[in-house]
Amino acid sequence: MDIEVLPEASNNTIQDIPGIIFALLIQYQVRSKTPDSSMGNLLKLINKCSNLNGFPDIVPKSLYHLTKSMAVKPVSMQFICSKCKKLTMPVKRQQSKKYDNVICQECSTVVDPIREIQSCKGYFVNIEAVEKIKRLLENPYVRKDVKFCNFDQPAAPITFGRFCDGRIYKKEMSNGDLSLTMFSDGVNLYDSSSKNLWPLFITINEFTLSLKLKFTFPIALFCGETKPDGGLMMDCVKNELKSLADGVEWSKDGKIVNTKVSCFNC
Repeated sequence: MDIEVLPEASNNTIQDIPGIIFALLIQYQVRSKTPDSSMGNLLKLINKCSNLNGFPDIVPKSLYHLTKSMAVKPVSMQFICSKCKKLTMPVKRQQSKKYDNVICQECSTVVDPIREIQSCKGYFVNIEAVEKIKRLLENPYVRKDVKFCNFDQPAAPITFGRFCDGRIYKKEMSNGDLSLTMFSDGVNLYDSSSKNLWPLFITINEFTLSLKLKFTFPIALFCGETKPDGGLMMDCVKNELKSLADGVEWSKDGKIVNTKVSCFNC
């Protein structure tokens, strides 16, 4: 997956590394029982190969920087309780520390993260979306092509056609708001593995087609041997969706703007 570098925002390149890389590397580390020091050497080897071909570093220089760079808030994981089939509390991995046991939110069962990562039930990875959208809106090269909800535009005579032309959309939205669509599909991690990766992507409906192609990104991931349960996937992202609906605060011409981002369909 390519890393999109925004104009005048090259310093954010590392922060834009998709959470999917985090999931793949953690999966590799757990499957191969690779210690942190060896993971650090692997990252150095990847960058060395890139440098020999005339390219700059393409991954962080250490496992610490990889974990730190995933988002402003650390990437967290949630597991499926074997007793009540609900999600556990989120758990975050710290550098050079083992995963602490985590408690199920529903029945208080103690869950071992390492055992769950290796099991067939699968687990979810949460990815920060609020800060990502904030950076996009603050970038003038992106913002000029964003068609914010505007009541000054005439309503469409029917609800067919563009999503943003619908009467229901304009009834529920406020001037200046945005909306998003979520979708997911699975891909096999390795030819010799039964593990599948199911990213849950979001796209902003008010983006132009070119922006949607560039800035459709994951809000969560599921890694397991089966298709993820839709209800559990929504439970995984409900707090992030609530934060988006409450409003994303971003700066425009020295002023703070609050833009609500609502989920209309998935």
